[in-house]
Amino acid sequence: MVQPTRKQETQATQPQQKEKVYKRTSKKMSPQQKEKIRQSLKRFNQLHPRSDSYRKKISDGCKKYWDALGQKDETKIEDLI
Repeated sequence: MVQPTRKQETQATQPQQKEKVYKRTSKKMSPQQKEKIRQSLKRFNQLHPRSDSYRKKISDGCKKYWDALGQKDETKIEDLI
């Protein structure tokens, strides 16, 4: 009978790593979800005013993020604002 090597023992005892699941993989979003986000942002921004330079930096970051997702449907950043 052949004894398993240390590497084989380690592989047998380690759980299989799961594939990463990301929350967003496309821009597709229901109209109800868009409205929910819009209303939430309106309430938050009314209670927490920000400077124009801060808002510009956030806007640029969001646009860069959405552009990186690709064009799987017709949702645009302007649809969410």
